[in-house]
Amino acid sequence: MTVTGDDGSLGALIASARAASPGVDLSSGLSLIPVTALAGAALDLRLPLIVTRGGALTSPLPGRAGDGIALLMRLYGATHAVTLLPGGSTRPLGECSADEGLEWTAILVPPLAPLDALASPWAMPWLSARLRAPDGCPWDREQT
Repeated sequence: MTVTGDDGSLGALIASARAASPGVDLSSGLSLIPVTALAGAALDLRLPLIVTRGGALTSPLPGRAGDGIALLMRLYGATHAVTLLPGGSTRPLGECSADEGLEWTAILVPPLAPLDALASPWAMPWLSARLRAPDGCPWDREQT
């Protein structure tokens, strides 16, 4: 899919993310979700995530999810560095909740390494392959 970059469009947001965080590879895929939909989303933590500001990041989410920042901190950790878009400033995720006055439209959350994302259901194939690898678990290799 090709995305063009007009101001205010999805393409402009992705272009802003690429410019602000050149070390984050968006070509392998990314998740894009409004903060208000975080509680019901099945996120693949191994992909970059762009959270758009559909409301305040500290607005309550349904159920026990808390707020958007609290949910992201449970998934990624409070020290996980995120980039505020379009400006490009980087800060730990835990510091975002206190900064209500920041001028930003989205947050780019870099992916977790597969070993750090084991709680994600998408990590299961990676975990299985790791266990069956030549230097993995002998019992798992026998079972498959």
